[in-house]
Amino acid sequence: MEAPATLRKRNLWLTSDTHFCHDNIIQYCGRPFANAEFMNEYLIEQWNSVVKPGDIVYHLGDVTLGLNHRNEFPRLVPRLNGSKRLIVGNHDTSPLILAMVSIRCASSTTRYSPSLRSKGLTQASYPRA
Repeated sequence: MEAPATLRKRNLWLTSDTHFCHDNIIQYCGRPFANAEFMNEYLIEQWNSVVKPGDIVYHLGDVTLGLNHRNEFPRLVPRLNGSKRLIVGNHDTSPLILAMVSIRCASSTTRYSPSLRSKGLTQASYPRA
């Protein structure tokens, strides 16, 4: 019998560079998808296979490439399990940050998370040259 969600230990997850809704990342990085829609669905499926609704997820940058022309990303975020916190990357724009916060992301920041720092972890998103 599984413990009720309120008594279950919350896991802490770290991820980065998902690039949801970013068609060109498929070509740039050789991702095995026909298009961004297939990639998005796969990423959501994989995310939710390990992240439970009560878990905490820190996304360390480049969650998507801004708000794409179809504004798909804000509709995807509620489908991702966990309490999400975004550390802003070079592809994460100001409108994206506002959208993330407005669609139930717990927080977003351009620097660091004090709650991770207290665990002896430091995180940042640095673009490669």
